[in-house]
Amino acid sequence: MEEESEIMNPNIYLDSLQFKLKSAAFHHMQTLKSIKDFNEEEQLIAVSSEFTAMMLTFQSSLDIIAQWVNAKLLNSTIKKRVYFDEIFKYHIPDEELNVLLLEMKQNELTKYLRAFCNVTKHRNIIGVLEQNELFASSFLYPSGNLYPGKQFVINKFRSFTERNLISQLDATFMFFNDILMKIISYIKDKYLQKTQ
Repeated sequence: MEEESEIMNPNIYLDSLQFKLKSAAFHHMQTLKSIKDFNEEEQLIAVSSEFTAMMLTFQSSLDIIAQWVNAKLLNSTIKKRVYFDEIFKYHIPDEELNVLLLEMKQNELTKYLRAFCNVTKHRNIIGVLEQNELFASSFLYPSGNLYPGKQFVINKFRSFTERNLISQLDATFMFFNDILMKIISYIKDKYLQKTQ
């Protein structure tokens, strides 16, 4: 019973989310530092690892939010591990929070984040090509079939490099950082005040 009440405690989730935001900020800073400190070939290797870490950190933040929504608002309706996309299959009773979550879910950067992390988690595939272009280099399942997110990930990152790479990295970081901060503030204001 004590374990169950601990799971319902929003502090646990908020502490985790705040740590994730600090971690993402560190990886973002390291990504920008890599661009300045290394030659072109080294840059892309360093940028790929830090950018990947930042993106995976944001993806896990979405899943932490899903865990909180499941435990607090859906009364643990979802019995298995909860991922961000799953919570939208259920009615989230807090309309204002639902609007924030939908805003994040429907954004093009979130679609890119999910595709990028899917590819990265399931295959260790970030590579640097001779053209000094960062993209997912091996999208084949063992069966030889192409991974479905391949073209989306490649096209989205190419669009980053065709524009100003630094401004695109900044925009990605700022979008997730800002909306996650809004969600944390909202949860603190609405739910923590009632539990303290």
